[in-house]
Amino acid sequence: MFLHFSNKAGLLIAVMNAYYAALSHDVEAVAARPGAPAERLRRLVDHWVARLDRDWPLTSVFAQQGRFHANDEIAAAFLDNNRRITRIVGGVIEDLKAAGAIRDDIPTRLLRDAIFGTAEHVQIGRIETGRPRALKPVGGQLLDLLLNGATPPAAPAADTSVRDAPSLAALEAKLDAVLEQVQSAN
Repeated sequence: MFLHFSNKAGLLIAVMNAYYAALSHDVEAVAARPGAPAERLRRLVDHWVARLDRDWPLTSVFAQQGRFHANDEIAAAFLDNNRRITRIVGGVIEDLKAAGAIRDDIPTRLLRDAIFGTAEHVQIGRIETGRPRALKPVGGQLLDLLLNGATPPAAPAADTSVRDAPSLAALEAKLDAVLEQVQSAN
């Protein structure tokens, strides 16, 4: 091991860089697929939560070592690698703002961090409590919240053609009256 890397930190950084290079490639490909910005963001979040589910042991080590380790090289590598991913998601959020799909007065960083932070927080909670780890529903719910708000959807507008149509009971009464007239005429 030490023939290629001078220490464990060097090995961790090499593994981290390789992992994030593959992840960045995948995330860029997902973001580049055609579609409306909301559709692209949904695909990105779906991809991210699937990777988080699958690779949690590895990504949690990167996060723990990158955030809380005294080694500045590890922290810098973690930050640089995460920035590559978050820039892509931030770009799609900017596209959503430009399309008027979300408010442009909310900082992109806040929206981006809400996505990544929520997924990570839920994953940690599920691991610690032993609950199933499926994050895909959480990703969908989070995007619905970000894109549509937390209020219930508005009730559909009343269809006046249906509202103004006679009720079934009224039609039945009219048919009964017509039948009576036909029977009394015979």
